[in-house]
Amino acid sequence: MIESQKLKKKIHTLKDLKDIVSSMKAYANFTILKSKRELPNIREYQNSVEDSIAYMIEYFPYLKSSKLYQGKTLYILFGAQEGLCGAFNEKILEYFENIDKKDYYLISVGRKINDEIGEKKLNVIYLMDGASNIDTIEEKVSNLVEYLVDFFEKNSIKELILIYSKLLDNSDIVIKNEKILPPDFEKFQKYIKIKEPLLYLEKENILDSLIEEYLLISLYRAFIESISSENQSRLNTMINAENHIEKKTKDINEKLNILRQEEITNELLEIINGYKSIKRKK
Repeated sequence: MIESQKLKKKIHTLKDLKDIVSSMKAYANFTILKSKRELPNIREYQNSVEDSIAYMIEYFPYLKSSKLYQGKTLYILFGAQEGLCGAFNEKILEYFENIDKKDYYLISVGRKINDEIGEKKLNVIYLMDGASNIDTIEEKVSNLVEYLVDFFEKNSIKELILIYSKLLDNSDIVIKNEKILPPDFEKFQKYIKIKEPLLYLEKENILDSLIEEYLLISLYRAFIESISSENQSRLNTMINAENHIEKKTKDINEKLNILRQEEITNELLEIINGYKSIKRKK
């Protein structure tokens, strides 16, 4: 009887765990779906900014040579903000460590990946918390840009590269290595032949504003892509955990059924033996 009570207690504990896992699954799935709804708008706006840069370079090609960058490469690495997402951080850290890099700075985004980076010998200049959900991205982008503006005023950089995870339509996760600065003007080139626009501002100032906007939307997109990927990894982990809990519960139920049969058999034997004992006395 005592053994069966222990097994029942384990089943109850597993049920509580499954409820927690189911809640985490639901939240992760909600965040993924919300990210997928946001991404088309972000991509459309980013394409508009790129098209505007392309127009400026098409009409005023000399502006390309005005954007010269020198110094070290600055990497911004986006990892997990929360836990329980499998090997998500390990994969992106392994990717970064295998990059052929010499003189560089590193900014790491994400509380959990920052815990792991602290154990590695990397040239980290700033560790910042990531966004825990879609609604906090704007604030995080603002904080990161504020830091970057101050950093650019004091340091020279040759390149700014974003490294983040991207969730594909088939639910696979790939790591992206995207150079933001200096802008890849050839990538934006549209070879558009329409009438030259009438500008009321200095051409250089317009291009500078467009590049700033390109940086902002690229950071925002990296945040949302990373959140979506992190939650897909967490969802996969929760699905595996749920399957393990169900298997464990099934195994315990089988043991409990066997134990119940044994207990019932023992009780019947006690009754029979007791009856025999009484009969003998008569």
